[in-house]
Amino acid sequence: MLRRTLINLALAFIVFPAIMLLSGYFGRYILHDHTGFTGDFWGFTNVTLKNILPAFSFWILLGVLLPYNLIVYYYQKIREKKIKFIFKVLIFLFIELFTLILLGLLGYFFISIFGTIKIILYFLLISVIIVSLHYYFIEKKEVK
Repeated sequence: MLRRTLINLALAFIVFPAIMLLSGYFGRYILHDHTGFTGDFWGFTNVTLKNILPAFSFWILLGVLLPYNLIVYYYQKIREKKIKFIFKVLIFLFIELFTLILLGLLGYFFISIFGTIKIILYFLLISVIIVSLHYYFIEKKEVK
């Protein structure tokens, strides 16, 4: 249980911020979209790490990773059923989108179909990365 807690803390406070910074770098400097921030990359990183990511990391930890771990633990330990990888990704994606809807942040992306597809694909990629890391560092070790 200690390994599960430490890995979830690392996912929330190291991996998610890294993904967010890489997506910000991709959007601003590879696609040349400077509408959200007009400074350089280090200024963007400084503002993002100080202002946005601490609250975002706590939201990910309590709003997404905790329910995901409870659902996976319930099915694997209590009901003794194996969950396929694709269903874990879909569970994680559903929890992410559900918490965004609860926070009222997803309504902006439902204005157009392109925005909806874009945000679902973005969170699907994040779900695949996080569920893969979660499986490799937690579930694979518990099986052995």
